[in-house]
Amino acid sequence: MLFSAPKNVKASGGASVDYIEITWEKTAGAASYEIYRSENPDGTSASKLASVYGNLDTWRNTVSVNQQGIDFYYKVAAVNDRGNKSLETRPAYGYARVAGAPDTPSWVRLAANSGKGNSTNEIKIEWENVADAEYYAVYRYSSLDSSLTRLTPAIRIGFYENKRRASARRRIGEQ
Repeated sequence: MLFSAPKNVKASGGASVDYIEITWEKTAGAASYEIYRSENPDGTSASKLASVYGNLDTWRNTVSVNQQGIDFYYKVAAVNDRGNKSLETRPAYGYARVAGAPDTPSWVRLAANSGKGNSTNEIKIEWENVADAEYYAVYRYSSLDSSLTRLTPAIRIGFYENKRRASARRRIGEQ
């Protein structure tokens, strides 16, 4: 029987200036997990950062001031008590906020009557404005390869409408 890789690996995006938090769903039979980091969106050339006990499903990658704002891609592998290692997961995108940058907007949501079957060709999203933000940038996240595509120039209000691809996920953040 094959040993399963962890599922739903996520890395925080700008939640802290000091660390990036990596989370995953535990794998049955895992005695430990290995965490890898790459600067390449496809996860190539990843370096092993840590091994953690199998009862954990979270790990924080402490970053230096020089690493703030750098895009990192994290992969996790499970290891059982016999030393068998699962395949590594797909890379999960994360970054530490640059000191002094505004917080990530809160309450990001679909605008009224948008998405969830209300349209076949558009999506509208809105968010709570951040007091010290000069502008907002909207990105499209790909669940296939963890890549981000910037969709907008500088937006100065808490609303965005996209009429190109309604089924894509969106991430709001500053750049």
